[in-house]
Amino acid sequence: GWGGLFVPTLFVLFNSCDYVGRVAAGRWRLIRADRLVRAALLRVVFVPLMCLCRVKDSSLPVVFGSDAFPLVFMVLFALSNGYVSTLAMMDGPALVPATQMEVAGATMVLCLCLGLLAGSGLSFGVLAIVKHGGGQS
Repeated sequence: GWGGLFVPTLFVLFNSCDYVGRVAAGRWRLIRADRLVRAALLRVVFVPLMCLCRVKDSSLPVVFGSDAFPLVFMVLFALSNGYVSTLAMMDGPALVPATQMEVAGATMVLCLCLGLLAGSGLSFGVLAIVKHGGGQS
Protein backbone atom coordinates (compact mmCIF):
# COMPACT_ATOMS: atom_id res chain seq x y z
CA GLY A 1 0.00 0.00 0.00
CA TRP A 2 2.85 2.51 0.41
CA GLY A 3 4.04 2.43 -3.21
CA GLY A 4 7.69 2.96 -2.31
CA LEU A 5 6.94 5.90 0.00
CA PHE A 6 7.39 4.14 3.35
CA VAL A 7 11.10 4.89 3.77
CA PRO A 8 10.78 8.54 2.63
CA THR A 9 7.85 8.87 5.05
CA LEU A 10 10.09 7.62 7.87
CA PHE A 11 12.75 10.19 6.92
CA VAL A 12 10.23 13.04 6.97
CA LEU A 13 8.72 11.74 10.21
CA PHE A 14 12.14 11.51 11.87
CA ASN A 15 13.21 15.00 10.86
CA SER A 16 9.88 16.57 11.84
CA CYS A 17 9.73 14.87 15.24
CA ASP A 18 13.42 15.52 15.89
CA TYR A 19 12.71 19.22 15.35
CA VAL A 20 9.72 19.09 17.72
CA GLY A 21 11.94 17.41 20.33
CA ARG A 22 14.56 20.16 19.96
CA VAL A 23 11.96 22.91 20.38
CA ALA A 24 10.45 21.10 23.37
CA ALA A 25 13.86 20.93 25.07
CA GLY A 26 14.05 24.71 24.94
CA ARG A 27 10.68 25.05 26.64
CA TRP A 28 10.29 22.15 29.08
CA ARG A 29 12.91 20.48 31.26
CA LEU A 30 11.72 16.92 31.94
CA ILE A 31 15.14 15.29 32.49
CA ARG A 32 17.65 16.54 35.04
CA ALA A 33 21.21 17.06 33.82
CA ASP A 34 22.54 14.25 36.02
CA ARG A 35 20.16 11.77 34.32
CA LEU A 36 20.83 12.84 30.76
CA VAL A 37 23.46 10.20 29.97
CA ARG A 38 21.14 7.48 31.25
CA ALA A 39 18.30 8.82 29.10
CA ALA A 40 20.55 8.86 26.05
CA LEU A 41 21.73 5.29 26.65
CA LEU A 42 18.18 4.03 27.16
CA ARG A 43 17.43 5.03 23.57
CA VAL A 44 19.39 1.97 22.39
CA VAL A 45 16.17 0.01 22.98
CA PHE A 46 14.89 1.38 19.67
CA VAL A 47 17.45 -0.66 17.69
CA PRO A 48 15.98 -4.09 18.50
CA LEU A 49 12.45 -2.70 18.35
CA MET A 50 13.02 -1.51 14.78
CA CYS A 51 14.84 -4.72 13.83
CA LEU A 52 11.85 -6.79 14.96
CA CYS A 53 9.47 -4.89 12.71
CA ARG A 54 8.41 -6.31 9.36
CA VAL A 55 11.35 -5.75 6.99
CA LYS A 56 11.53 -7.17 3.47
CA ASP A 57 13.85 -10.21 3.34
CA SER A 58 14.52 -10.05 7.10
CA SER A 59 16.11 -13.10 8.71
CA LEU A 60 14.84 -12.00 12.14
CA PRO A 61 11.43 -12.94 13.53
CA VAL A 62 8.68 -10.41 12.90
CA VAL A 63 7.28 -9.38 16.28
CA PHE A 64 5.71 -6.12 15.10
CA GLY A 65 3.89 -6.91 11.85
CA SER A 66 1.87 -3.75 11.37
CA ASP A 67 3.32 -0.72 9.57
CA ALA A 68 2.11 1.37 12.50
CA PHE A 69 4.86 0.02 14.76
CA PRO A 70 7.89 1.40 12.89
CA LEU A 71 6.06 4.71 12.52
CA VAL A 72 5.36 4.93 16.27
CA PHE A 73 8.90 3.77 17.12
CA MET A 74 10.34 6.39 14.76
CA VAL A 75 8.24 9.16 16.34
CA LEU A 76 9.41 8.20 19.83
CA PHE A 77 13.01 7.76 18.68
CA ALA A 78 13.07 11.11 16.90
CA LEU A 79 11.38 13.05 19.70
CA SER A 80 13.83 11.61 22.22
CA ASN A 81 16.76 12.28 19.88
CA GLY A 82 15.94 15.94 19.47
CA TYR A 83 15.08 16.40 23.13
CA VAL A 84 18.06 14.59 24.68
CA SER A 85 20.68 15.92 22.25
CA THR A 86 19.49 19.49 22.71
CA LEU A 87 19.52 19.22 26.49
CA ALA A 88 23.05 17.81 26.30
CA MET A 89 24.19 20.71 24.13
CA MET A 90 22.56 23.18 26.52
CA ASP A 91 23.99 21.61 29.70
CA GLY A 92 27.44 20.53 28.54
CA PRO A 93 29.30 23.84 28.46
CA ALA A 94 27.99 24.73 31.93
CA LEU A 95 29.86 21.74 33.38
CA VAL A 96 33.29 23.23 32.68
CA PRO A 97 34.99 26.43 33.89
CA ALA A 98 33.90 29.60 32.09
CA THR A 99 37.25 29.85 30.29
CA GLN A 100 36.66 26.42 28.70
CA MET A 101 33.00 26.82 27.69
CA GLU A 102 33.71 27.71 24.08
CA VAL A 103 36.08 24.76 23.63
CA ALA A 104 33.56 22.44 25.34
CA GLY A 105 30.78 23.59 23.01
CA ALA A 106 32.92 23.12 19.90
CA THR A 107 34.04 19.69 21.12
CA MET A 108 30.43 18.70 21.70
CA VAL A 109 29.48 19.71 18.15
CA LEU A 110 32.42 17.68 16.81
CA CYS A 111 31.35 14.65 18.85
CA LEU A 112 27.77 15.05 17.67
CA CYS A 113 28.93 15.04 14.05
CA LEU A 114 31.19 12.04 14.64
CA GLY A 115 28.29 10.25 16.31
CA LEU A 116 26.08 10.89 13.30
CA LEU A 117 28.82 9.56 11.03
CA ALA A 118 29.33 6.46 13.20
CA GLY A 119 25.59 5.82 13.37
CA SER A 120 25.31 6.03 9.61
CA GLY A 121 28.17 3.58 9.23
CA LEU A 122 26.74 1.18 11.81
CA SER A 123 23.43 1.14 9.98
CA PHE A 124 25.05 -1.01 7.30
CA GLY A 125 26.00 -3.57 9.96
CA VAL A 126 22.50 -3.59 11.41
CA LEU A 127 21.07 -4.02 7.91
CA ALA A 128 23.40 -6.98 7.31
CA ILE A 129 22.24 -8.60 10.56
CA VAL A 130 18.58 -8.04 9.73
CA LYS A 131 18.86 -9.23 6.13
CA HIS A 132 21.38 -12.04 6.51
CA GLY A 133 21.29 -13.04 10.15
CA GLY A 134 24.79 -11.73 10.92
CA GLY A 135 26.61 -13.54 8.14
CA GLN A 136 24.62 -16.80 8.17
CA SER A 137 22.92 -17.70 4.93
